[in-house]
Amino acid sequence: MGLRRVIALVIILPATLDSPTIWLRVAEGRIVARGKGLNWERDGADRIVLIAPAAATALHRAQLPGLTRKQAETAARLLALENSIGTPERLHVAVGPRDGNGNLDVAVIDAAGLADWIAWAQAENFDPDAIIPAALLLPLPEQGVVQGCVGEELVARDAASGFPAEGLAELIAAGPVQQVDTAAIDAALIAAVGDPPLDLRQGMFAKRRPRVDPRILWRCVALVGAIALAALIVTLFKIARLDGNSAALDAASVAQAQRLSPQVATPAEAEAAINARLTAQMRGGRGFAAPAAAIVSAVQSVPDVTLIRLDQAPGELRATLSGARTDDLDRVLIAIQQAGYLLGRETPSQAAGRISVQIAVRAP
Repeated sequence: MGLRRVIALVIILPATLDSPTIWLRVAEGRIVARGKGLNWERDGADRIVLIAPAAATALHRAQLPGLTRKQAETAARLLALENSIGTPERLHVAVGPRDGNGNLDVAVIDAAGLADWIAWAQAENFDPDAIIPAALLLPLPEQGVVQGCVGEELVARDAASGFPAEGLAELIAAGPVQQVDTAAIDAALIAAVGDPPLDLRQGMFAKRRPRVDPRILWRCVALVGAIALAALIVTLFKIARLDGNSAALDAASVAQAQRLSPQVATPAEAEAAINARLTAQMRGGRGFAAPAAAIVSAVQSVPDVTLIRLDQAPGELRATLSGARTDDLDRVLIAIQQAGYLLGRETPSQAAGRISVQIAVRAP
């Protein structure tokens, strides 16, 4: 997500309990709103970033150029713990990215205090995406000390550390303290939204992705399994019912075929017996193909006679013939009779100068 597309809420935590919380809304790469207190504009924010006060965070600059990143991070944590007040169990150490010379920033903070900030945020119905030490919003000086206001806290930074500036900057600086104006700090805030210089949310405080409750997952798996089992049972039941219906139809077919051939015992034998009976009935000119061929042949033998319609009826074929003269129609009828078929006909009718007659052709 590009910086100019991010809509973020930046909340600057106060250095003391009597100081107000300061917030800024960042959109399209610029600060579009500011405020104090808890009435921040959170709607539509893609990211929510907290700025940790310098008074609660010890910041060190570690120079470890000859180590791999993993080795440098481990060594930086150990060095930071050695230079911090408190037991390692009560401290949280976070490491920033290394620069081109192998140097990196290390922040040390009371673990309980960091946990309190996260718990407070979650009580306000949000989980911060990053928590950034305030001193890292100041530029890293090559020498001397820089200082500026982050929220209402005056923060200082030198080449080796970051710290609250009240009463300390003048003591540490060998020369004049360089002031960082509000515009530069605002630009650093905007840049930190998309690319935090160091995020305290590491290790045990890293932001966790929402986890699926294993019990809910198992319930979903069980439900899917139950649905699949039910679908399988329904399918098997349908198959069994179809098999039963098929068996009943086979039995009925065998019973019908046994009326024609008592020796039939299986559906295949029933089909063979019925086919044999049908074949026998088609012999001798019965059926459709043979008488139809005789009618068509007779019509083709007499010019100017047309077969208008041909239908099959029980035991016979019915045809409608059309011709210019009665003699021509009679020649067709005679040809059908000579082919060995019995012939019946209705009274001819005449329309548009042609004569039509309907005939019925049956095998003897």
